[in-house]
Amino acid sequence: MTLHDAQSIHIIGIGGIGVSAIAKWALEQGKRVSGSDIRANESTTWLSDHGATVHIGEQAAANLPSPCNLVLHTVAVKAANVERVAAAEQGLPTLTYPEALNELLQGKNGIAVAGTHGKSTTTAILATILMEAQRDPTVVVGTKLRLFGNTNEHSGHGNDILIEADEYNQGILLYHPTHAVVLNVDHEHVDVYPTLANAQQAFATFVSHVPARGSVTLNADDPSTAALAKATIAKVLTFGLGQADIVAQGITHDPQGTSFTVSGLYTGAVRSQLFGDHNVYNVLAALCIANTLGIPFTVVQRAVAAFPGTWRRFERRGEWHGAVIIDDYAHHPTEIVATLQAARQAFPGKRLVCVFQPHLHSRTIAFFDDFAKVLRTADQVILLDVYDVAGREDTKKADVRALAKAISPLALFVKDVRSAVSTALKIVKPGDVILTLGAGDITHFAELAQKETPPR
Repeated sequence: MTLHDAQSIHIIGIGGIGVSAIAKWALEQGKRVSGSDIRANESTTWLSDHGATVHIGEQAAANLPSPCNLVLHTVAVKAANVERVAAAEQGLPTLTYPEALNELLQGKNGIAVAGTHGKSTTTAILATILMEAQRDPTVVVGTKLRLFGNTNEHSGHGNDILIEADEYNQGILLYHPTHAVVLNVDHEHVDVYPTLANAQQAFATFVSHVPARGSVTLNADDPSTAALAKATIAKVLTFGLGQADIVAQGITHDPQGTSFTVSGLYTGAVRSQLFGDHNVYNVLAALCIANTLGIPFTVVQRAVAAFPGTWRRFERRGEWHGAVIIDDYAHHPTEIVATLQAARQAFPGKRLVCVFQPHLHSRTIAFFDDFAKVLRTADQVILLDVYDVAGREDTKKADVRALAKAISPLALFVKDVRSAVSTALKIVKPGDVILTLGAGDITHFAELAQKETPPR
């Protein structure tokens, strides 16, 4: 039973940022959708409001509907999960999220954006270009896009399907796109890839799946990424700031964004509302695919200039006691460096107060020294305890208090988001920039700050 053929689909972990997009797609195809999740969130509410049956709380075999043609689950759901066990006992076919996403790619002009950092933003930029070009793609992305009404999915009528291809749990090995992008290859997801070489091999397998009629777009300035050219039989396109098929030069920043010129596949000026050199790379990658698809440069220019950014990617969340709050998903040292650089460009001369919540004990332990080094470049640091992900790791606990001491004697350790708000209230000054960073519930800092703290 394929995702396309199934008429009744049950999704375990339906509130996840990836699988919720599949659920939305299924509803738009007229399928019956049900699912379960431990906690409610915006996605589960949206799905319930649009016709899905969503069970919140402890999962149970009774949650599976009758009839049910297919069970879909996130990669974090273990085989012992009661709903997976019930599906097996009933002989129901099951798919993981990456398997389902790969099914969507088949029979279409599949475009998969991969890389350790920048996938969501690049996918979003490319989606904006494709919509501006009136190609009306189907899009599945791991963030919320204003372009599609602040949701993470769009069911288009065109022949393009654009997905964000996450490498976690080796799901990337399952994708067979027509066009692939690899933005960068860094050592990440240490619970899955113990070494950088393990990650490099996974990306090599990914690009090897692209057919000769397709294309592979690679970052020429990242040695681990550029080396992937040897792993594919497809046409290879490169982007970068030096020797590449499309090159950015003359990069300048101002309070409204970034400007640069490109040469090679396209020639001319590009204006973006995004900050940071990492976003220049993201734009260049999107331009490579646009050029491959024959989209005129004038269309690309309009789309890039109009793109406002995405949810939790340097997202401005308002002001609080005279300080600006910027929320970002950065949870890896490389991402934190990029976010701090972008903040220095967007807010020159301002004091940066970094409120960081580590994500996963394994990542915090593996990159302990790197986290200390990069966070030291902020002007003030508030460090939360590690955000645990249920069922994802069983390892020794990171010593976050020791990390705070390694950053600076002035770095402050707190247990949770509410404590971070209380601590920030004591130290934040008018004119400061508060950066809330991490992949956990730190994203609620801004709303808690506005609701729970009285004026000074």
